[in-house]
Amino acid sequence: MVTIEDGMQHLDEIAKLFIEYKDYIAVDVSFQPADQTTEEIAKRYGGDGGRLYIAFVDGAAAGCIALHPMKDAHDCEIKRLFTRSAFRGHHVGRLLMQRALDDARAMGYRHAYLDTVKQLEVANLMYHRMGFREIPAYYHNPLPDVVYYCRDLVMDETSCK
Repeated sequence: MVTIEDGMQHLDEIAKLFIEYKDYIAVDVSFQPADQTTEEIAKRYGGDGGRLYIAFVDGAAAGCIALHPMKDAHDCEIKRLFTRSAFRGHHVGRLLMQRALDDARAMGYRHAYLDTVKQLEVANLMYHRMGFREIPAYYHNPLPDVVYYCRDLVMDETSCK
């Protein structure tokens, strides 16, 4: 059984998941704001407008997701969606994403943005299935093969930039 909890209550485990995520994608994300220590994670995702979630499968930490506000207070960015390999196939990623989208909508965000790399084919497919659409870059990312997405949270299909 998958349960999703407030990641702020599990910062040590979240920090481990973030490290595993970065190892898994095998690209240097040091150009992004720091989120390696529990203090950095709490500051970036735990303040007003941020959220941090951890998923457990039968009590074992299985995955995570985070969101934080963007410069436009009506928009948020989703970061660090990750499921440990032992738990893939349990719909952990989809459940985490749905929780983040539901809460972002409830918090008044109009749009959710995210970026990923093309080689994460399963993730890209899930984003499409969950209503995200590809958009031009919304920030400078020096990595090759980056895909940018936006999902309108108020169901106005044309409002993503």
